[in-house]
Amino acid sequence: MNDFVAQLSKTIAPENEASLLEVLISARGYDLEAIMTDLETFISLDYVSSFDFGGFEANLKDAEKLRSMIRHAIIREYRTIDTERTIKVYQPLFDTIFTHLDG
Repeated sequence: MNDFVAQLSKTIAPENEASLLEVLISARGYDLEAIMTDLETFISLDYVSSFDFGGFEANLKDAEKLRSMIRHAIIREYRTIDTERTIKVYQPLFDTIFTHLDG
């Protein structure tokens, strides 16, 4: 995930969303799960209209848009499965299982 988040930080274009992602990366590193958890927390605080990150201010819409952009990036990145790699990884598991099944 480190590479994914590092690449993501280079591709997020709108200034507010890019700045919000940089703030989250500086606090959480390249931990995508922690970044998404923080975004969900921000979004769930419906009684808060904006967040001040020490010189940078983001609002609820910025957090929602960044969450959406990250979700779409995840789908684009991981929507295809390398068939050969999948077989290579799971074949030993299936071979073991099938040796214990009655034909």
